[in-house]
Amino acid sequence: MSDQVAAPTAALFITSVNELIDLHAKRVNLGIRNRVPISIWAALYFVSIVTMTAVGYYAGLTATRRSPAILALVLTFSAVILLIAALDRPYEGLPHRKPAGDPGSQGLVAVVDELLCGALAAPRLHKF
Repeated sequence: MSDQVAAPTAALFITSVNELIDLHAKRVNLGIRNRVPISIWAALYFVSIVTMTAVGYYAGLTATRRSPAILALVLTFSAVILLIAALDRPYEGLPHRKPAGDPGSQGLVAVVDELLCGALAAPRLHKF
């Protein structure tokens, strides 16, 4: 009798787990596909560059010394761009450096070391 009760319960459980897996797959796909378009990024950077150029040009015309407000403006624009990037990639979080013990963190360091050692080991034939 207990086998007859367990079979429908197991079937319901397996169905629920399958629905959960399907729902998770849909969420992951939506997270990957629904990103901020490149055109929006380009417009954001363009507006930032034009704004900073205009502020610098204005400061040059008025011959004023560096104002703390300019630093605040630059930091504010940088923070906004950083937050948009972090919200665009919710599973990655804020950009950060990998810990030194992480094997993937040494990739660029190894390339730079190889380039420097190769450049130092190769004799220079031209004098500039």
